[in-house]
Amino acid sequence: PVILTIALIGYMESIAVAKNIASREGYKVNANSELLGLGLANIVGAFFQAYPTTGGLSRTAVNYQAGAKTILASLFTVVLIVITVLFFTPVFYYLPMTILASIVMLAVASLFDFKEMKHLWYTDRKDFALLMFTFMVTLFVGIKEGIIAGVLISLLVIIYKIAKPHSTELGRLGDTQVFRNIGRYPKAQVDDRFLLIRFDAPLYFANVEAFEEAIHSRLDQRDTPPELLVLDASSINMIDSTGVLTLQEMMEYLNERDIKFYLVGAIGPLRDKLNRAGLLSEDKEWSHFFDMQDAITYFEKQDCIDEETSFSPRQFYNIK
Repeated sequence: PVILTIALIGYMESIAVAKNIASREGYKVNANSELLGLGLANIVGAFFQAYPTTGGLSRTAVNYQAGAKTILASLFTVVLIVITVLFFTPVFYYLPMTILASIVMLAVASLFDFKEMKHLWYTDRKDFALLMFTFMVTLFVGIKEGIIAGVLISLLVIIYKIAKPHSTELGRLGDTQVFRNIGRYPKAQVDDRFLLIRFDAPLYFANVEAFEEAIHSRLDQRDTPPELLVLDASSINMIDSTGVLTLQEMMEYLNERDIKFYLVGAIGPLRDKLNRAGLLSEDKEWSHFFDMQDAITYFEKQDCIDEETSFSPRQFYNIK
């Protein structure tokens, strides 16, 4: 457990400072290459009883402040340290630790990005709060603890966002064929016969309850049940077996209440999965459509639509 902790903390500290410098200098950091490099360095160091190797925050800041550009900076540092230890130790023996601390503090201060903090405050205050929490833990507890706290809180935020994805009811904008979030467009027209919903996340085990809640809550808000429920699946880029089962159960639930169910805008991989599950077939009462207007047109005028024409709004797929 101790070794795994050291490895995790070492890598996180190294990649954190590497990305910070990379963003300033305008280049990209390959996280896999960094991990590979650290791993090889520690394997070689193990044969010489070396300390665990990583990219230190304070040492990187000092190097960056001094204008270091390449690996040669570290080689020069090694040479100078060896010379100092062998020949100049008495000269620096009584040097106060505050001098070293001031050098480190001055270097680390250059890593503060106040513009980015201001940008986060205006664009995403959750990320700003996460940044400040990590900063305070690092400042008052330690670098390693700050990194661990930041990683854990980030994971919790990700899990929360996955479990509580965004969904919305759609309405028509004027006389157009454009449908948008009625919360953002209050003048969007809502037809009581239809319930148009967009779910903005993959549909899988972590958020199926949120998917069901999004539909049931909007059905409960209607004084009279709609005749048709249309799910805009353009933002659903993945579905697992739990999601397929939930979708099937939702169809059965709606069918019991004489509410037709149409799917709109599903991408190819999603249609493949539904097809293999037997949910996209011509003997089903529900169908898939390219866009919302096709679905509504088919529902209103399905008796007038010739399925033998070159294009049909109803889409069936037998993709292998």
